[in-house]
Amino acid sequence: MYRIMIVDDEKMVIESIKGKINWNDLNACLVGEACNGAEALQKIPQCFPNILIVDMRMPIMDGLELIDRLRQSNSAVKVIITSAYTDFEYTKKAICIGAVDYLVKPVKKEELNQAILNAIHKIKVNRFEVTEILSRMIKNEVNPDEAELLLEQLQSLDNHWGGNAYGLLVIKHYNHNIQPLQPNLIKELTKAIAVLKSNHGISHFQVFINRDIQNELDVLICFHSYLPSDNNQSLKELTRSLFTGDYGEKYQISIGIGPLGRELFELKSMYQEATYTVKGLKPVRRLIYEARQYLDENFSREIKLKDLAQKYFVSEEYLSRLFKEELGEGFSEYLTRIRLEKAMEYLGEPRVTISQISSLVGYTDTKYFFRIFKKKFNLTPSEVRKQLEEKV
Repeated sequence: MYRIMIVDDEKMVIESIKGKINWNDLNACLVGEACNGAEALQKIPQCFPNILIVDMRMPIMDGLELIDRLRQSNSAVKVIITSAYTDFEYTKKAICIGAVDYLVKPVKKEELNQAILNAIHKIKVNRFEVTEILSRMIKNEVNPDEAELLLEQLQSLDNHWGGNAYGLLVIKHYNHNIQPLQPNLIKELTKAIAVLKSNHGISHFQVFINRDIQNELDVLICFHSYLPSDNNQSLKELTRSLFTGDYGEKYQISIGIGPLGRELFELKSMYQEATYTVKGLKPVRRLIYEARQYLDENFSREIKLKDLAQKYFVSEEYLSRLFKEELGEGFSEYLTRIRLEKAMEYLGEPRVTISQISSLVGYTDTKYFFRIFKKKFNLTPSEVRKQLEEKV
């Protein structure tokens, strides 16, 4: 969906423009309003508009200055200028500094929707061409000279590109009905990255579909600075955030993080490493072995399926299914069994109280421990301890 912000110092004009836009036909939505350029600049980082409809003459900051500020900040937003004046010099200057169209007030409905359609077309062309360039760099070895030319192409399409460090995520999704859901997945990814963007040194990012591999999305992230520990932490936080919502289970995704790169010509090696580290690409037995080993060593802690899934970058549903298929029992069943088996061992040590045993095997509620122990062995812990003492 294309996100539109309207900037005009007259509220009635804003309402008029809103009423003339064919929102459904254009697959567009209103994300913000502002009464001058200065207010628009404040709201843009929160609203993330694709398209601005901006009045030329406003107090505090007019439309031309707003466009100029956006250009200086490398914004990719498309701007449509509106004005009550048919001033050719204004029109020429607005187009020269990046406006995609210039409409004379009162704005006609057909002209307005056509201008928005033109802006959308430019957005689509830019996205497609950026994706093509990035896909080429992922598939092929690119030398520094070629990378420089490709970077110039990227910046001519979207001047956000260019930074001091790059990160790459490779996302595999295992839902066979993913095609209709893919736009939603891309939307969720974009939203998750946008939340981290301002506080983690991310200057730009691109989510794109790998055309050669149907169940794969790639995310290239551009950082302002090369700060390995901070950059890697940002990538890990982003990855974790993708599993906090129910969409992690819905899409059944696994994520691989590539090493940081300082130049775009490193993109192919970053991609290869990210693909290798996608946890879902590991042999299933290897993944289950690691998960089971982790439970065997950490059963005394509070462990949830969600925590384990996040640790191995897979969805809860996927990991739960693997436990059932490979071990013949679910995650909860397996964890309960190893805890109770360990409890049986502790019961043979008289100096350890039953309350202490409950805590040692991961249960803070002793009554609950008694209940599941009896359900499993048809005896209470006290009865088992008594039987063990009689055998000595």
